[in-house]
Amino acid sequence: MIKTVALSALSLGLLLAGAAQAASTPTATGMKNGTSFAEFTGTDPLAAEKDKTLYWVYEGSVLGGKDSWFLFFDPKNSGSIKATVDFHATITDLFQSKSELLNSESSLIGAPHYGKKYPDAVGLESGDKKNTSFSGSQLSLNWSASNPGDHVRVFTAAVTAVPEPSSYAMLMAGLLAMGFVARRHRAS
Repeated sequence: MIKTVALSALSLGLLLAGAAQAASTPTATGMKNGTSFAEFTGTDPLAAEKDKTLYWVYEGSVLGGKDSWFLFFDPKNSGSIKATVDFHATITDLFQSKSELLNSESSLIGAPHYGKKYPDAVGLESGDKKNTSFSGSQLSLNWSASNPGDHVRVFTAAVTAVPEPSSYAMLMAGLLAMGFVARRHRAS
């Protein structure tokens, strides 16, 4: 009986754990002139200068159930980029000034703290703040970056998936099968 209850609890736990969903990969549209959008997989985005690429870094979940994203466009020379980035989850906050970016790093548990290493290199250049806005899950930007480039932090509402009805049916079938086996075992 105890084994049956333990296995049932384990099955339910696995089902509910499967309901948690990692943040979706953002997508970008409206990019022109050979610009691209890519995940930054290096170790130090503020030291990397790449031409014509808008990079994103998923920084993880933060207190309050939000996902944190770091976006940057840092060409070797000056450059411009225009895009609409869809995070596939509602944007709740956009941090674009140096002070907002530096102060928000304290809530990023386990994430890299870029601003501490380069405190003068984070944020948007003055003219780009008015060219950056968000609505729903989309961030619109039109940046002209020189040195040190443009950097923002976007917070989105964490997305959780709802289990399909078939998952509950499989759980019930498994529980019934375990109950049948346990009852048969006890009878013999």
